Amino acid sequence: YLGEITGNSPTTSGLGGGLLHTITGNGLCVEDVPKVGENNCPVTSRSDTEIVCTIPPASAGTLDVTLHGPDDTVLTAPQQITMDEALTPIIESYDPEEVSVAGGQTLTIVATGIGDSPTLALRSEDGETVSLEVSVTESGSLTATLPSLPPDDYDILLFTA
Repeated sequence: YLGEITGNSPTTSGLGGGLLHTITGNGLCVEDVPKVGENNCPVTSRSDTEIVCTIPPASAGTLDVTLHGPDDTVLTAPQQITMDEALTPIIESYDPEEVSVAGGQTLTIVATGIGDSPTLALRSEDGETVSLEVSVTESGSLTATLPSLPPDDYDILLFTA
């Protein structure tokens, strides 16, 4: 196995994770399992030169990014990820709490610690995630137009970049 990691980013995340993390290199293979600390980093796309995964939630601190490959090979990325509580947004309120399945309604979220480029998604009880286009209002709240969704209870996932 001759894979190597040449770079990785971003190098900071809130404690909830959720950001896409890009690992670049050469000779990466389909069997490579990316990890942040001891937790798997679920893969969203991969090629022989790039793996993109979703940073998992973790406690505050600095964690190694590794690829676990064939024959128990472990490659370590040049940059660690700092899980930073200051980058963890806190949702104070949201409205509406119930919506129709037709979509088109505006979700408004009041939150702190949203940073300059927040990202927003909804996660159903079965784990399906839908990304939403988010706008930050002058008052600092977030708004997003809800798409048509099947009936379910959804978690609101708010991340900072």
